[in-house]
Amino acid sequence: MSRLLVHVTCGPENPTKATLAFFVAAAAVEAGHEVHVFLAGDAVQLLREPVRNALTGSAQVR
Repeated sequence: MSRLLVHVTCGPENPTKATLAFFVAAAAVEAGHEVHVFLAGDAVQLLREPVRNALTGSAQVR
């Protein structure tokens, strides 16, 4: 089992990029890895419940 750090810098202004980091983290956990998620910059806004509940990404990354 390896340990991974997922560094998230995109916040609610770019929900697709923000959610991709969480998909990567979730997939790594599912594969049996130890994962830590580090929120920096605009990504800190994702800790706020109203922002987190409204966050959705699209199928395309720009």
